[in-house]
Amino acid sequence: MDNRTAPSPGAGSKAGQAKAAGVLSIISGALFVISALFGSFLLWALVKAFSGPGAEGIPFPIVAAFTMPMAVIGIVAIIGGVMATGLHKWGLALAGAICAIFCFFPLGITATVLVVTSRREFAR
Repeated sequence: MDNRTAPSPGAGSKAGQAKAAGVLSIISGALFVISALFGSFLLWALVKAFSGPGAEGIPFPIVAAFTMPMAVIGIVAIIGGVMATGLHKWGLALAGAICAIFCFFPLGITATVLVVTSRREFAR
């Protein structure tokens, strides 16, 4: 009787690496978007709380404008991760992985290396 187990599909393959890179990009981007939203609200609340009497503080749209680039970078990382998991559009997957570097460095570097090494698996 043969007790060996069959390897899972995609284990160790370039397609599996691309999908892993996509998941890492999605996680990194999602964490960055959440921190951008939380940071925007926290900054607005702190400025409002420590404003002097009669002062209105900084309007929320101005505070949001400072954290909006963070959210955009996180969203690009998420979109690139989705493209990587579906093996679509290598360029967008690479852009997402590079944005993931700015979101969460260890995950982003790993995602970028995995996307670059699995380039041939993507549909043109």
